[in-house]
This record gives sequence, structure tokens and C-alpha cells, in this order.
Amino acid sequence: MFKVGSGENIFLWLDNWHPDGALLDRYGPRIIYEAGSHLNAKLATVIQEKNWYWQAAKSENLVKIQSKLPLVSIDEEDQPIWSISKSGGFNCADSWNAIRTKYLPATWWKLVWFPEAIPKQGCIEGRYHLLFYCSFCRRVWRVNLEKCLVDNPPHGWDAIVERGIKEWKGRELKAVPCKLAENTAVEGEDLLLSVGCWLQHSIEASAE
Repeated sequence: MFKVGSGENIFLWLDNWHPDGALLDRYGPRIIYEAGSHLNAKLATVIQEKNWYWQAAKSENLVKIQSKLPLVSIDEEDQPIWSISKSGGFNCADSWNAIRTKYLPATWWKLVWFPEAIPKQGCIEGRYHLLFYCSFCRRVWRVNLEKCLVDNPPHGWDAIVERGIKEWKGRELKAVPCKLAENTAVEGEDLLLSVGCWLQHSIEASAE
């Protein structure tokens, strides 16, 4: 929306300066004809010496528009106001928060993002990765965790999250390698896993 000044930089019918919003959107094209104006008219055409200067209203809609003009103060200069920002100025953070869908924080985020994490593995494409269904990947996962001295390695996303939240906390010696192993597995772009899965599936298919 706009804070009104001279009106030279604000479109009368197109911009959001009035309590009713953009007047063309609110009242339709006929309002321009009723006001004896044109589409690209500037707000300055109805301001003189910091006072409103409209022609006599010729329709009920113009009466509505003019009745709300006392709610609009005329200042020194035109200024756009970013209404979703507390300061009134544009910033990326407020804009992003206004359009994004907000969710509660994921319970597992510390298993993925931590100081020692590998940056390229900080993106999870899906909760249920191939790891949890492929026999080869499960063996790789089990061996990795056994090397981290983890007994009875969990399988499946929910089981891994539950175990990780309870046992792989902070920057403890055991926690970091376990979280790194989980990151590598879930990230799903490791060449060894991809090739190994392909070989395993090929062998199983040829045996059938």
C-alpha cells in the first residue's frame, strides 16, 4: 500500500492507497467513467495544496470512495509501505514468512543438521528412502552402525529417528559418527549404494 504525499507517483485507480484497496479492483472499470477520469490517472489529479479535490460524486460508488477520504492523510511525499513488515520497508525475511507454509519443527532435525555434518547431505528428498527397503542397503547400514559400536541397528525411518533422538545427542564421540552414517545413508546419492543396489537387483532378477 502507499502513504500519500503529492500523488505524483501513485496511480489513482490502480494502486492501493485507499481504505478500499485498489479502486479499479474494488469497483470495476465503470468507476473511471463515472469519475470522468482515465485508467492511468495519477492521484495528484485529485489533490491540491495537500487537500482532496474531487469533482462532485455522480454515483453511489463515488460517494463511498469520497466518504472515506478523511481516513487518508496527505503527507510530504508518496511512499510505498510493505504492510507485512513491522518497519514498513521491504525485507526478504518478512516476505518469506508471509508466503511460506509453517510447520512445527521436525523432531529429527538435529540428526541431519549439526556442526560436523557434510553439507551436500543436508537435504532429505523423502522420508522413506531406498535404504529402508533394499536388502543391500540394509546390510551397508548395519555394517556402518556396527563399526560405530551400535548394537541392533534400527531399520526404517521412524525407528532411526526414535533411536537417534534418544541416544545420538550433541557432539559426543559416539553420536557424531552415527549421525554421519545416517546422513550418508538417507541422502541417497552415494555412488557405492547406487551401484551396489543395481548389482544386487540384477543378480536377483537373473536368478528368477
